[in-house]
Amino acid sequence: MKRTVLGIMLFLVTFPILFGCAFAATTASGIGNITFELYDSEGNMVESKEVTYYQGDTLLGLLQQEFSVHCADSDGLPSESCDYVGLYGVYVMGIDDVHAYETGTYIAFYINDEYAMTGIDSTDIVDGYVYQFKYETY
Repeated sequence: MKRTVLGIMLFLVTFPILFGCAFAATTASGIGNITFELYDSEGNMVESKEVTYYQGDTLLGLLQQEFSVHCADSDGLPSESCDYVGLYGVYVMGIDDVHAYETGTYIAFYINDEYAMTGIDSTDIVDGYVYQFKYETY
């Protein structure tokens, strides 16, 4: 009887410790990695960053953690908050030193060299993908 009680107590003490260690190891290493690439008006890559993402992260949130990002506000002016969601989603106007504030310019969003069909605020994070932002004119 003492062995059973002792076994149960030992289990109750060690289970949370083992469970906690397993959980910490999972969150510390992240879920996966993606890459952000930034291109200037000449088509030159000015920066490439590999980023580890975790459960609950968003693409826009990761971009804002790694770069200085400006998005259009409700008046079409650059804003660091990126909280205005227009008809087509969040509109990125500038990333670090690459700005598309002039008429006829914009920051195009690509996924693995393919023009994105979704906005940065509605695009899922996929392990190993490359998300590119290119200064373009129309």
